[in-house]
Amino acid sequence: KKIRVENNINPAHLAYFDSNWIERVFLNLLDNSLKFTAEKGKLILDSQIVEELNQQFVKVSLQDTGKSIPASSLPLVFEKNSPDDARPSGLGLHFVKLI
Repeated sequence: KKIRVENNINPAHLAYFDSNWIERVFLNLLDNSLKFTAEKGKLILDSQIVEELNQQFVKVSLQDTGKSIPASSLPLVFEKNSPDDARPSGLGLHFVKLI
């Protein structure tokens, strides 16, 4: 598909996590992005430090130039049974939300 990947993840952003679970989450998100990004599209990975409840976390984001999810479906895409007008997510995005 000749999709360009722009990796802006800062290697200085360190975090402790279960590598098996995080790998599954990233593979699922990347798979969905690649599926819905057209020829010559682009994926952008980014990271930032965020603070919540006096704790710091690494937030990793993935943007793509693929088909957008309708705004009315956004609250539902991470549910176990997404409606047909959302991206067909199966259990993948539901799993990502649980992790």
